[in-house]
Amino acid sequence: MHLPLLPCHSATPTRKGILVVTLIAVARIFMNQPLLLAEYSANVKATLDPVYLKATQSNPVQSKLQHLPNETHLSFCEAHNFLPQVGETVIAQTGNNTRRFSIRKQDFQPTHSVPCGTSNELLQAIAMGQRRWDDDVENANLTLRQKEDYPSTFIPDKCYIPYYEPEQMCDVLNRFSHVIIQGDSLSRHLQGGLLMALRDNVVNGSMVSSNPEMYNCTCDAQFSEHPKCRLNNGLYNRYQPYQLGLCPNLGNDTQQFESVFNINRLHRGVYKFPGVNCTSPESKGVLVIVQGGVHMRFNHASTYHKLIRPFFADPTFRTCAEQGKAIFIWTSYTAQSPDYDDKYPLQKLEVGIKFNNGMDEIFQSDMINASVVNWLNFTIGAQHSDGLHYAAQVNLFKAQHLIALADRLWKEKQFFNLPPAS
Repeated sequence: MHLPLLPCHSATPTRKGILVVTLIAVARIFMNQPLLLAEYSANVKATLDPVYLKATQSNPVQSKLQHLPNETHLSFCEAHNFLPQVGETVIAQTGNNTRRFSIRKQDFQPTHSVPCGTSNELLQAIAMGQRRWDDDVENANLTLRQKEDYPSTFIPDKCYIPYYEPEQMCDVLNRFSHVIIQGDSLSRHLQGGLLMALRDNVVNGSMVSSNPEMYNCTCDAQFSEHPKCRLNNGLYNRYQPYQLGLCPNLGNDTQQFESVFNINRLHRGVYKFPGVNCTSPESKGVLVIVQGGVHMRFNHASTYHKLIRPFFADPTFRTCAEQGKAIFIWTSYTAQSPDYDDKYPLQKLEVGIKFNNGMDEIFQSDMINASVVNWLNFTIGAQHSDGLHYAAQVNLFKAQHLIALADRLWKEKQFFNLPPAS
């Protein structure tokens, strides 16, 4: 079996001549047998459960799936996936921008014989997991940078992360009155991944836009930072499910949760919780998911004081915490492709690791019981659009990880307690 040819790489983001997907290439993606994960990290090694190996030895597609992706959607993206390149004025698939779709049926397979039961098991599975590629890619002696051009599957450590169907996601999110996603462009993409999962639509499920040009950005292009693929607006930033035709199982419109995305550019400040009243018996509280750092130049002290601490000082959030109606999740630095380290040295891996460690030290020293999701290993080697912003697979499964975590934290009654020094 020969590895499909890919063009030589340039250090520029334009990358001409990416592999054209053919039906033969698509078929090969699903016919490769699984192989144990290569050790590209000296500190962490993921182990595949023997039950998983046995179950998938014959053919990954035929093994049990947690969730069956829409066949029509997958087939469309396998044949028509592309990423618009810098300088392209028309958003359309061409021979120069075609690439393999990042989401595959393999991604929905249980990777171990048991699911992650507790929130701690889940967080450990994410932090210590690793990516694996098909055996032809693994055996081709490629660098990590070269592997980024091929789809891969994330293998959590020791347990599998259940995939939540749209109705299950709605039920978890509706345990809260408000779901706040506070962050930069990576969190904007997370909001898109959440919508894609709620709609069960990988073709254009992330989109809510009044501009018809946005709907040319299908499949992985949904998460491109090309200006014509950044046109989500209106209800994308703040919605109740019924407004977008989501979550029909929730019934009464007025009782549905509200999902809010608030970008953390410093001049806009953190979210102010309008309309939230956790003292009301009808209030189900708030789920707050926060991410950031690059706009604070990955200074952990500055990030804490400008982005996180204002939440703890906000009277409304404090009341929710005092009422036992708040869950606070911090998501850490995610990996930049090494191809961009010279262009964006501030976002290099060693800088990000130092930032993550600094944030952990603050949480520990100030006795902050936020749940910290470490997505570093999850994003190392993942397909991306520009070195830092990831393709559809990462954003879809980020949303799934957070739903699974919120589910466990709520069941365990792991609600946020205000730190003593706040």
